[in-house]
Formats: sequence, C-alpha cells, structure tokens
Amino acid sequence: MNSVQHDDIPIDSSIGYDQLRSLVAEACRPIGPYWPMKTFAYYNPIRDFEHLSFGEAVSKAQWLLGARGFLPLEEYRGFFHQGRISPAAVEEGLRRAGPSLPSDEHIQIGERSIHVREVWR
Repeated sequence: MNSVQHDDIPIDSSIGYDQLRSLVAEACRPIGPYWPMKTFAYYNPIRDFEHLSFGEAVSKAQWLLGARGFLPLEEYRGFFHQGRISPAAVEEGLRRAGPSLPSDEHIQIGERSIHVREVWR
C-alpha cells in the first residue's frame, strides 16, 4: 500500500479512480443535494434515511455526520422540572414508546405495589 500524509490522515493511493469516485459519492449522499449552502435554509439531515425508523435514522446520522439527534437526558429532566415538558407529555410519550400492557398491571416490590408505567418514568 502506498500512503501519503495530508493533515495527518493516511491516504491509500492504491485504490482506483472509479473506486475513489464511488466512495466520495457515497460519503456525500446524505447531504449532497443541499451543499454547499450559501444561505440559511431548512434542511432535514436525515432525509435520505426515510427508509429507516426515526431512531435508526438519527443514530446513523449521528455516526455519519457527528451530530447529536437528541438532547442529553439531563436536559430533558431539567425541562420537566422547569415545567417546559408537562406530565401529560411524558405520559403520552410513555404511552407511545412504553410497553403495551393492560392498564392495571402492577409489580409487587416488598410491601409496595408499583404500576408498570411508573418503572418507565
């Protein structure tokens, strides 16, 4: 393998021109239609991942683009304590993402009976 150094990044010079073009095209695929952006415009960075679930798309975009798709958990907790996220919104989120169990399902821990959705909170 022949290598050249550029900005401390080893570059493999043994790959062919067509293979290099293919690699560059694949690397640009998630953002290609929108760059270079000269002015502010709406852009959905996970547009090309619509075939994936939202969570998978965000995870792939994070890996490819180095961006965070969600705030850290501590920030969401802070918003909840500040009243910016309501208890009703938490309940709705749990209803959508949580276990689909009967509403009367409880877990017994010692003397205490805990509703399954409380565990998710």
